[in-house]
Amino acid sequence: KTDAASTASAPPMTAPSTRSSSDPTPPEATTGMPTESTTARVSARSKPDRVPSRIGTGPDSVNLTNSPEESTLNIGYGYFDYAPVIYTDINIVNGVPVAGGTGSTPAVPYRNKATAASGLLKNGKTTIAEITDGTSNTIAMIECAGRDERYVSQYADGNVSQTSIGYPYPIRGSGVSVAGPHRFWRWADPGNAFGISGQPNNLAATALYVRENTSWPSSSVTAGGQGGANEEAYAYHPGGVNALFGDGSVRFLKSTINLAAFRYAITLNGGEIISSDQF
Repeated sequence: KTDAASTASAPPMTAPSTRSSSDPTPPEATTGMPTESTTARVSARSKPDRVPSRIGTGPDSVNLTNSPEESTLNIGYGYFDYAPVIYTDINIVNGVPVAGGTGSTPAVPYRNKATAASGLLKNGKTTIAEITDGTSNTIAMIECAGRDERYVSQYADGNVSQTSIGYPYPIRGSGVSVAGPHRFWRWADPGNAFGISGQPNNLAATALYVRENTSWPSSSVTAGGQGGANEEAYAYHPGGVNALFGDGSVRFLKSTINLAAFRYAITLNGGEIISSDQF
C-alpha cells in the first residue's frame, strides 16, 4: 500500500497512549480468523470479531537498531489509530464488486490495482476545486486501530524511499540505510496513510494477512497482508468504524457497508451519487 511514501521521521512521543488494553482475548486468537464473506455485503455479527488488543498502553518499545534517534530519550513513539485515505482500488463494475483482480487476496478479494482512484488526501496537494464529489461526500481519514510492533511493513524504514526489503531477511536492517521495516503506526508518520481495498473490520481467513505474533519479528509473512488493521479500516467499535469527511463531519460506517458505496465515498471526483443511509 502506501507507507512507502514516507521518508520522514516523526519525533518520539513522551506522552503515553490512553488506549485501554482490556479487550478480551478473542476466540480467533486460538481457533483462527473468521473468513470474510465473498458477497458484496458481509453478514452482520451480533458481536464484532476482534484481533487481540495492543501490547501495553504506552509508547511502542524502544528499538535502537530500527530508530537510533530513540537513544536520546530512551522512549519509543506514540501509536496512531487513524489513517489518511489516499486512494481506493475496490473493483466495482456497473455497481457490483468484482473479485479476482490484480493484488486481490482472501483478505481483500475485490481488490484490483488497475482500478485505483484517488481519494481526498491523495499523494501531493489536493485543492478544494478538485473534490467535485463534494467534501461532505468524501472520506478524508478513517480509523485503523490497534497497530503496534507486531505489524510489519513491506517497505524499508529510514531514508530509502519505496525500497522493498524482502522477507525473510537475515539481520534486522540488512540492505537498508537505517534499518528494518517502516514503523507505520508511529504518531503523525506519513506512513499512517494508505489506500482502501476491502470491507471495514475485515478479518482474513488466516492470521497470515493480519500481523505477526511477536514484536519486532525478524521475518514476516504478514507484511502488507491487509487483514484487520493491516493497512485497512479497522476499529474496536461494535459493527463499524468512524470516518472523518472532508467537511469536518464524522460518520459511522458499518462493517456491512456495500463495497460500491464505500468506493464512491472515497473517490474525490468519481461523480457517483450516494446517500447517507448507504453507510
